[in-house]
Amino acid sequence: MNPNRPLFLGQNHRSSLLQPQEVHPRSYSVQIQSNRQNIGYSNQNDLKQSHLAQSYLDHQERLQQQMAAQNQILKQQLIEIENRQLKLQNELLSQQVQKIQIDLENTIKLISKKKKNPSIKQNLSHLSSSSQVSQRNQKQKSLSIASSDTKEIDQKLQEEKNKFEAIEFQISEAFDVQNHKQTNNGNMKKQKTQKRLRRKKKIKKYLIAVLACIRLQWKQRAKLKKQKQKILKEKLDIAKQKILAIPEENIRNLLLIWVKDLFDEIIQILNSKEFQTHCDKPNYDANQDENITYRQELIINLTQVFFDRLEQMTREKNLPTLIVDLMYLSLFHSQNPKVSLFVAKRTNFYAKNNIKISNQQEMLIISEYIFFRLIIQYMLKIFNSLKYKNETHEKLCKFFSTIIASFIQILYIDFFEDLKFVNQINVQLYQRKIVLNENLQAFMLEDDQIDEQEQLILGLHDRQQFEILFQQQMDWITQIGKKFYQILLNLHNQL
Repeated sequence: MNPNRPLFLGQNHRSSLLQPQEVHPRSYSVQIQSNRQNIGYSNQNDLKQSHLAQSYLDHQERLQQQMAAQNQILKQQLIEIENRQLKLQNELLSQQVQKIQIDLENTIKLISKKKKNPSIKQNLSHLSSSSQVSQRNQKQKSLSIASSDTKEIDQKLQEEKNKFEAIEFQISEAFDVQNHKQTNNGNMKKQKTQKRLRRKKKIKKYLIAVLACIRLQWKQRAKLKKQKQKILKEKLDIAKQKILAIPEENIRNLLLIWVKDLFDEIIQILNSKEFQTHCDKPNYDANQDENITYRQELIINLTQVFFDRLEQMTREKNLPTLIVDLMYLSLFHSQNPKVSLFVAKRTNFYAKNNIKISNQQEMLIISEYIFFRLIIQYMLKIFNSLKYKNETHEKLCKFFSTIIASFIQILYIDFFEDLKFVNQINVQLYQRKIVLNENLQAFMLEDDQIDEQEQLILGLHDRQQFEILFQQQMDWITQIGKKFYQILLNLHNQL
């Protein structure tokens, strides 16, 4: 903060000084209330029905598995019975064949003996008759054995058939139960489909109601948009007519008078005897500790006076209508042929195709006009026209004027730098800078070379030069931040 160093300072280092609450734009919404208890109850019924259907399907599947297993067992039992019957028949046949072979062998022996001894004939006939009787008895025995075995087999077969019929009866009953359950399941499905259809009808009714509300909202929004366009156009025309009715020279004089009134108390402090004696020191050393402490105390005092005075002058009844009209015109694209990069990145302006700007964006635009186009620009003219006691007095007065302008830029950037960027910049950019000539006259110039650090005015002090002072005087800088925010509200409330 050396007043002897050049005013053209470059680097911008900033951090959040205060964090005001962002004002969100209003939005329209449609809320549709639904009976959650009925929906929850229907969902529970659907879950119960799904569990019953699943358990029924599982029971049916287990029954089918049991039936298949029983059929397999019956098949195996029938195969075993058939094998036993064949085995018994084979055994009987083999026994008969063996007996016949024995009888043949005996007859062959008898025949051979008859040729040698004819008395054997009678024995042979007797043997033949006895053999026939024995064969008959054996046949009857074998037949009785076979009949008894067949009876047992028939009884077993009858029992197996009875068991099979009982199983078939159980299977048929199971199928009947299954068919009955399937019919019940079909009825349940029909009921579910009917419920779904009812729900769909209800949902359709709700959707129709929602669409009707949305259409009404669209129509209302279209009407509101047209009304807002009409109101904005009417206000713009009225403000233009008011300003065009006043000559440009008179407008400049009125604005200059308002800014002079703003700096009147500050100029009195800088022209006071105390400050002039401080400037009358021979071989004034700006880097002397005593002088640095004095300047710091004066910075605190002057900034408090400036922001207190500006807060009072921007209240509703104190701000001139001319400034309110100019401030309102600054919101329109047609009145802003060129804009600084910091502002252009964070807002659009009112136009035919754009009538939606948030409150904070409006604050950004109107405060940029008040601070940088009006106050700082006319402040330079006022300090250029003052009479100074000596060169040190002039340097220090202009040093303090740039200090006030630097504080305005630091607070402005800290407050608005977190605003969301716009999608596209639709205005022409320009860069302001303050320069001094050989006679220590300060001027605001425009340049096409844009500062990428987004400083609105080049040549002012950056935040880094005040960090030590901010840390030592936290109450002071906090109070100034609150005053700055109140000034923004005062300006915005008068649109």
